[in-house]
Amino acid sequence: MLYYHTEFGNLKRDNGESIPDFNKRFNRIYSKIPAEVKPTPTSAKITYANSFDSYFCLLLRERRCAMLADMHDATLEVESNIWLQRN
Repeated sequence: MLYYHTEFGNLKRDNGESIPDFNKRFNRIYSKIPAEVKPTPTSAKITYANSFDSYFCLLLRERRCAMLADMHDATLEVESNIWLQRN
């Protein structure tokens, strides 16, 4: 039972992993956590943001998304903005 909770808390986006692939992996692990130990939606958003490097996390958290699904969408925008800034 606590395996998924621990795995969820340690999630990080893999180097070169696309955001859609990471979102699927994140959601798959989150959905496997039993209800009695499942993190709150707010906690899930924090865990999600923290799964990226510190600069990306800061930009993502500044979006103040209401729901995890909104944060997933915002992640694509943040990545696009970073990419445009670097090129």
